[in-house]
Amino acid sequence: MLDYYRLRSSVKENLLKQWQQIDIAVDPLVYAWVTLVLCQEGINNNPLLEQVLEQDRQWLKSDEAWSGYGHLGSAGLLCSVFRRLTDKFYEQLLARIIESVRELWNRGLSKFSRLNDPDFIFGVAVGVGDQFPDDLLQGLRQHCERNAQLENWRRRLLFAAAAHELKGTISPFYIQGSDLEVHEIFPALWFAGRYPSLVKDEDSRRGTWEAFDRLKEGISLESSANGGGILYTASPIDVAMLYEALLNQTRAIDPVTLFNNIPFHPEIRRAAESLFVKGEYVMSVFQASVVFIDAVKNRSGYPTDKAGKPLDGVDLMVHAFGSKSPALKFNELKTQAERNEQRGLSCIAEGLVSAFRNPKGHVPAPNIALDPYEALDQLATISYLMRRLDSSRK
Repeated sequence: MLDYYRLRSSVKENLLKQWQQIDIAVDPLVYAWVTLVLCQEGINNNPLLEQVLEQDRQWLKSDEAWSGYGHLGSAGLLCSVFRRLTDKFYEQLLARIIESVRELWNRGLSKFSRLNDPDFIFGVAVGVGDQFPDDLLQGLRQHCERNAQLENWRRRLLFAAAAHELKGTISPFYIQGSDLEVHEIFPALWFAGRYPSLVKDEDSRRGTWEAFDRLKEGISLESSANGGGILYTASPIDVAMLYEALLNQTRAIDPVTLFNNIPFHPEIRRAAESLFVKGEYVMSVFQASVVFIDAVKNRSGYPTDKAGKPLDGVDLMVHAFGSKSPALKFNELKTQAERNEQRGLSCIAEGLVSAFRNPKGHVPAPNIALDPYEALDQLATISYLMRRLDSSRK
């Protein structure tokens, strides 16, 4: 099981080490990608980034940065950083990038056009966004939307990201982690974290991490690595994409990761796990509730009412825990504190029936709003009651 926080720390350390060896004048695209990703953590009170941004500024003022069209993608990536800073330098960059892209577009989309390079097109798209003139914006959108249908995952994901930045229309992808080549895992993780609305479901996002977890022992994040059973040596851009994916993954902890790390009662885990993992949170809580209620029936001897009808629901909980002579006792009931505890746990058990089981059993699941984190809270409550039930006495 991946420890996202530990992995994030080690990937950042590796990324910074590689970054410090990169000369922006020699490899501006790599430098710009890493700068863009590191800025996702925040720019304020970060002396290292302040120094780097000054280097970026100087490079972008040089003739070399604008010779031909080769570095426009790098300029676009850095433009997005200055835009995030609300730095007026962004406006200068914006005008120059738009002018250069216009010239390039007017030359036509030949096979070897820079506009067919996924890193290039994403760079200018994320830097300029919908600030392009309308006719150019529409043309670039359509170009990106077409290329987002290609088979190569890295190309299609970067073109889809560019189309999204240009306010284009992209249908959500279903990414099957087991179908990804090792070099495609990095853009898939990055895309799923940065553009979650463009990934069809939670299984897709989880599948990309499962693929990485399965292959990570054969992946080196050190660009100088060779041999030793290494299947793939990640490029600095791969590592940057992985780091941004980890930043997004650890902003809000993956609910399945939480589920796997909470010590639920074994029977509650068995009842809820497959449903929870599939995102069926309502049914996962409903089934866990049913398991608890059935356990109470069994442990209390399947009680009946005066007419001989089996007790269920709140009536069962009152009989089992809440009457003056409860069928099941959580403690010795000798002190007021113990009696208070008995009554309190009885109320929680009654509430479990009324709030957890009944609505989910009587209302169609799509009509119940239950996010994964609330479902985890409810499952933890059921699990606690199940453990107390195990230790109860007659």
